Amino acid sequence: MREIPEQAQTGTVAVQVVSQDRQDIREALFFRMAEKGYPILEMQKTSMSLEDIFVKLTTNEKEDDTAAETEDQLEAEDEMDGDEHA
Repeated sequence: MREIPEQAQTGTVAVQVVSQDRQDIREALFFRMAEKGYPILEMQKTSMSLEDIFVKLTTNEKEDDTAAETEDQLEAEDEMDGDEHA
């Protein structure tokens, strides 16, 4: 679980749980949290649409390409300056 840095009420936290294989883990999560004495005040199920997935994939690829281009530019500048970085 990853904590989200926003508090709805004093003494509460919001967390986002991501499951593998698109399993619905809400019931198991509820009982596990109750077992530990952590009340759940709100629970929402969200999923990504195909469009959301496409945007995320294409955005990540663009970011990766930009990082690679920046690295190539730095290496080219170093070669022109006669410097080499490992």
